[in-house]
Amino acid sequence: MKKSLFCLTALICITVFFSCGQNSGSTTSTSVVGLATITTSPVTGNLTYTVDIAGTSATIAGAITDQGGSPVIERGLCWNTSGSPTVLTDSYVTGGSGTGTFTVSLTGLTTDTTYHVRAYAVNYNGTAYSNEITFNSGKTFGTDYAGGYVFYNNGNGGGLVSSKVNQAANVKWSNVTGTAVGTTGSAIGTGLANTNAIVAQSGHTSSAAQHCLDYSDGTYDDWYLPSQDEAKLMYTHIGSYLLSDSPSWSSTETSATTAYVKNLGEGFSGSWVKSLYGVGIYVRAIRSF
Repeated sequence: MKKSLFCLTALICITVFFSCGQNSGSTTSTSVVGLATITTSPVTGNLTYTVDIAGTSATIAGAITDQGGSPVIERGLCWNTSGSPTVLTDSYVTGGSGTGTFTVSLTGLTTDTTYHVRAYAVNYNGTAYSNEITFNSGKTFGTDYAGGYVFYNNGNGGGLVSSKVNQAANVKWSNVTGTAVGTTGSAIGTGLANTNAIVAQSGHTSSAAQHCLDYSDGTYDDWYLPSQDEAKLMYTHIGSYLLSDSPSWSSTETSATTAYVKNLGEGFSGSWVKSLYGVGIYVRAIRSF
């Protein structure tokens, strides 16, 4: 890919641009007339992209809002571990041509490493670079870490792990089965708040959430019941590690009388009555690290 880009550079005679602009850092259409306008989407704090941070790979998006003085004939992302990456000196991957939003996968990354990323766009006036974003590549899914198996990296070096064993089986979602908690969320990052809301419900004495709060693996005692999307991600990223053949409760209620369940090993999901028990419904806790 680099060879083709160098040939293109020579053909369109932008030697001066590369020697005077690109090698000195970020070059945009504000510093060289006719370049494209381009941005890179943040990764950290953006669930659209953090769910794909997998230790050795990640998916990141760029967007070209203005092609500049001529059509964008190549676009993509470049990255390194030191800052101000360029296509001349660092790793890069192409992502088509033209304007609009595009996503590409960064591969061959080193785990637990901070990377600097910029989108780039080539037109006949030269190569434009976007703003620079950073993220931590995290750990590979299934890594034995922080008391469990890693199934999510947050881009800051933290993430979520699943406990290695079930905390309970054949238990109700809660002994309070006819009144909605009303505040449980489904998104990644809501499991802990859901868990605390369940056990704080009036009349609560026992629940799947309480089993998680009571659990300790001998080192960590800050476990909680995963939300719907956290449970989905457990199945997607580490289902083969969990080997569950029955549904597990999530902390996300779907009505006053039902809650979301997910088979963490086989993928089945649905809403089950909170009062169900004795039918092989498991409880599997998670924690943040």
